[in-house]
Amino acid sequence: MLSVIFWLLLAGGFVPVIFWKGDNHFGGYVWGGLIGAILARILQWFLLHRVRIVRIGMNSLEVRFDSESYAKEFCRLNEFSCRDLPSQKRMTPITVNDVR
Repeated sequence: MLSVIFWLLLAGGFVPVIFWKGDNHFGGYVWGGLIGAILARILQWFLLHRVRIVRIGMNSLEVRFDSESYAKEFCRLNEFSCRDLPSQKRMTPITVNDVR
């Protein structure tokens, strides 16, 4: 959602310049769109920087969160299983199109 907001703000700063060419205050629209887009990226980083993808398997994904309460709420909302300890099972490598 934050990526969509970034692009809407960025495009929203340039759309008035394209359609209203007679307006002398188009610089304010451009700067407002750029500053809004930068703030959206900063907000996105602030909200997502404490989430890490640790392991990617064939049909599983291990994600670690900095906040335990956020992790449990995320799992509850998305109907995922939530464990307190990381999985000890290692991924099995699979060879596709074996070269002889």
